[in-house]
Order: sequence, then C-alpha cells, then structure tokens
Amino acid sequence: MKKIDLVLFFVIILILIPLSGKSQDSLYAFRQGSLLFSKYQIYFPELKTNEKVLDSIRVMNDSHRPIKIGFTNVAYHLGLKIVPNTIEPGKEAVIYVEYDGSKKNDIGFITEGIYLTTTDSISPRKELSIATNLLRYFPPSSYLPDAIAPKGFFDIKEFNYGSILSGEIVEHVFTLFNQGNADLEILKIKADCGCTVPEATLMIIPPGAKSEIKIVFDSQGKSGIDMRRVMVILNDPHIHQVYLYLNGIIKAVE
Repeated sequence: MKKIDLVLFFVIILILIPLSGKSQDSLYAFRQGSLLFSKYQIYFPELKTNEKVLDSIRVMNDSHRPIKIGFTNVAYHLGLKIVPNTIEPGKEAVIYVEYDGSKKNDIGFITEGIYLTTTDSISPRKELSIATNLLRYFPPSSYLPDAIAPKGFFDIKEFNYGSILSGEIVEHVFTLFNQGNADLEILKIKADCGCTVPEATLMIIPPGAKSEIKIVFDSQGKSGIDMRRVMVILNDPHIHQVYLYLNGIIKAVE
C-alpha cells in the first residue's frame, strides 16, 4: 500500500505542476524587466464625459529582491494607486486606475500612457497604456425634439481607390449634409494615422447646408491591402460618431 500511495503522490505532482504553470502564464501574459503584468492595456470602450470608471492590472515580482513602484507624469483625469507599493519576491500587487471623463478635455478614441518608476535593476521605467472611446454626454434637457434638431447624413462613408503605387497621394471628398432644423456641429475630426489628413469646409453646418470633408492619404511606405479610417463626431442627438473609410491595394515600388 505504501508503494502505491507513493506512486499516486508523484502522479498528482506531475499533473499539478503543468496546470499551475499554465495558470500563471495565462494570468501574467506581459513582462517588463522583472515584473509580470496581467495586461499591458486598459480599455474603456464607451465612456461618457460625465462618467468615472475603475479598472485594475495585476502585477507580480519575478525577481529575488523587493521592488518598489511609483507613478510619474500622471494626467489630471487619472487616479492611480498600487497596493502594496513594494512587492516582495514572488508576490503580487494591484494597480488601480480611475478614469474621470469629466476632466478629460477631449472626445473620441484616445490612447495615453501610464508611466511607472520602479527599483527594478533590469528596467526601472515601465509603461502601460489606456485606450478610451470618450463620448460627449448630452443631458436629457439638451435633446431637441426631432422636428427642431440637427440631423447629419453622409451620401457615402467609404471610398475604394482601387490599386496605386506606394508613395502616391489619394484624395477624396466626403459630403456631410444637415437634413435637420438646427445647426449641425462637427465637434471633432480625427484620422487613425498621421499619414491621413482630414479637413472640413464647415465645422458648423446650417439647416439645409453641407460640409465637404476632404481626406488626403499619403501611401508612402505602405503596401498590400490597406484601409484608413477617419472619425467624425457630431452634435446629432441620434448619431454622435461616424466613421469614414479609404481603402484599396498599394503596390510596392521595386
């Protein structure tokens, strides 16, 4: 019986070791120096400018010495805290992140960094990130009846430029109509890449008028199937956010 018990003991150990390793790998999927993080980015998919949200990142000390962690260059709209702020070897801590949408003077898709200072001898400075889709909050009292509200309408939202050579410039004009009965405001226009530049002829569009949004795309350094996106944020009570697309095939220059 003793021999059987011993065999069973080693079988259980062999089973538990890989399971334990798999669990740790899945929990801490991102490494910077001696610290392991549960994720490298926090994402708030839809946050309004009157809301606060809270999320967290787990971190473990994978070294043989205690590591102290602090923060630097903390943005005004962020609240950051780590508990505990000194992590013993093999132990973990939690980074708590509070995002106050009312203090962020911007709207749309935003990415920004969380900058850590540590006593890690391998890599003292570390960076995590936050991505947010910040939507403007419209109080119920600000909503106009449909009969006297602005109403944005694009004739098309996507343009295929076909096939071009890398380095060619693509230009296209999208037209935004105001089919409502109040001024339609373009609150923000933002491209997803520095290679794409949007510009509108009118940012405030009277009822019955239109604004032309010209998008210029520089394909230098690009190749293959390509798609560029431009976000347009409006004061339309029903459609706050619209995306315009340029797509096509870019051939490399040999």
